[in-house]
Amino acid sequence: MALSDDVAALQRRMDTLERNQADQARTLGAFTDELRSAGQRLDKHDEAHQERRVTDAGDAERTKALLSDVASMKADISSIKGTFAKALWIFVSAIIVAFATFIIRGGLAP
Repeated sequence: MALSDDVAALQRRMDTLERNQADQARTLGAFTDELRSAGQRLDKHDEAHQERRVTDAGDAERTKALLSDVASMKADISSIKGTFAKALWIFVSAIIVAFATFIIRGGLAP
């Protein structure tokens, strides 16, 4: 009877070990699937990050070009303002000279 009890105990132990092995295999399979899924998500995030970096670089270049254009426009406007100021001085000077000439020729004499 002791031998049959030992065999039964060994059989139960063997069943337990086989169930543990099956559980571990399922757990490992699930873990492997989760790891594969996480790897795929990470790859997608890497692709999105790379696309974002390319987009940001393009935006930075566009911004740089726009700032250069704005600086060029400011210089042009400054040049136009300078030209307009010179023209205004010439016009005012011409009016003053015309008035002085009018007075010298006796324009206000009674």
